[in-house]
Amino acid sequence: STNSFSCGTSSSATATTIAVGNFTKNQADASTTNTISGLGLTPSLVLLNCNQDSTDEDSRGWSNSTTQGATYGGSTAATWLTSATEAIVIDETSGNNNVATVGNFVSGAFDVVWTKTGSPTGTTDCNYVAFDF
Repeated sequence: STNSFSCGTSSSATATTIAVGNFTKNQADASTTNTISGLGLTPSLVLLNCNQDSTDEDSRGWSNSTTQGATYGGSTAATWLTSATEAIVIDETSGNNNVATVGNFVSGAFDVVWTKTGSPTGTTDCNYVAFDF
């Protein structure tokens, strides 16, 4: 689901439009591309907060469509890692994960390109904030 609104003042040269929403990913599904649409804006930046249901795998990431990164909880307890190439990293166990790049910013939409490795299970829930500067 998506909601959008603008913020700024009447004296602003430009306002920033923001869309918020969420999506899910079944970890067992094959590698795929999901288009997140209905934003009501053309994104300039997307912030993401994702976690896997009932486990401790989570990821906080961002993308400006060409550059992205994430901080994520690793498959080893109490381990935080970073990625400079993916916006989402769900590292379930060693060799069993889903990672995603976020890009193709177009009017009203962006793509989440998932790559699955091994045999991860569960569902990942993601919340996003998309900005149009």
